[in-house]
Amino acid sequence: DGIRFYDESDNLILAENLVQFNSFTFDGTEPTAFRAPGYPFILSVFTWISNNLIFLRMVNFIFLALLCCMVFFFVSGSSSIQIGMIAAALIFFYPVLFYTAGTFYPQTMGPFLFISSLYFLRKSNENIGNTFIGGFFYGSLVLTIPAFLLNLPFIILFPFILSYPKKIMIASAFISAVVLLVGIWTVRNYLVLDNFVPVSTNAGINFLLGNSGNTVPNAGRNTDISNYEREAEELNEIEANDFYFHSAVQWIRSNPSSALGLYLLKVINYFNYSNNLATKSQQSIFFDIVMFITYYSILLLTLLRLFEKKKFPLNKMEIFVLLIYISNAFLSALFFPRIRFRLPFDILLFIPVSIFIYNKFRDSRKLKSFIQN
Repeated sequence: DGIRFYDESDNLILAENLVQFNSFTFDGTEPTAFRAPGYPFILSVFTWISNNLIFLRMVNFIFLALLCCMVFFFVSGSSSIQIGMIAAALIFFYPVLFYTAGTFYPQTMGPFLFISSLYFLRKSNENIGNTFIGGFFYGSLVLTIPAFLLNLPFIILFPFILSYPKKIMIASAFISAVVLLVGIWTVRNYLVLDNFVPVSTNAGINFLLGNSGNTVPNAGRNTDISNYEREAEELNEIEANDFYFHSAVQWIRSNPSSALGLYLLKVINYFNYSNNLATKSQQSIFFDIVMFITYYSILLLTLLRLFEKKKFPLNKMEIFVLLIYISNAFLSALFFPRIRFRLPFDILLFIPVSIFIYNKFRDSRKLKSFIQN
């Protein structure tokens, strides 16, 4: 019944003010676009019923349950029902998903929207209407976690990798649906802020946190940017966003070697099992041990799946999810990698892992039958 992380309060305040003032605002007066609107909007629907924190925490667990179902449908459609069941069951062996669901962060709602968009994109070859539904889910995802806008060029490779006959039409329809949904929010921002803001105004500070003289690969929000914050005190959120962004660009241009080295270290840090948290009370050796065992088990099983590709060739869906996972390491390093940012992509690895487990189980049954005979 308490708040553990700084960002959680922002989402709760925005949700409460949506109910009370019918406006996306922190103070009830000035409109804002500092946070993406998707998660606070969904949270506001439940806040309208009750603002009890324990009740509101159920929102993410509802999305976790829906995610479990969607993973089953998505993997079953591209592989088999048995493999889909294994993939859905893997969610219960990845405790960080339950921990994150207990916070007021969008990293539980996000994976549901992500897998849902891919599910309908996979079915777009059957009906072009599914493409628009998939685009709607992905547009909602961008409005929930703006970083997914960077992944869009890789996502639209889906129909090309799977060799769909109408690949160009599918990609165009998917992008159109995303642009339409995000465009509605962009128009809102222009009308109330008198500026072009596609999703949110926190990209600048996040870019600076990941690219400045005090940044280290695993620092995240622990990075000291106090000098920049003092300069931005008198600026509004639009001006501050631009100031932070241009400050980061200036540092990169002035320190190209350091910036490149930092970037490569952040790419490696994408695969870390632990983060240095700004909220020290939530740092735990036990949590780190659990994350180490579960995350690296997934990576190990994924590598083992690659090693057996001669015996069991990778299907096109596996190639696609591995492309997305690896490409996201390089995209997230543009800002700063965090475990909770990576979670939607970790779930993609459940596909090759579940196929590997199924293949081994099938082989063991064959071995058992051979011994019995």
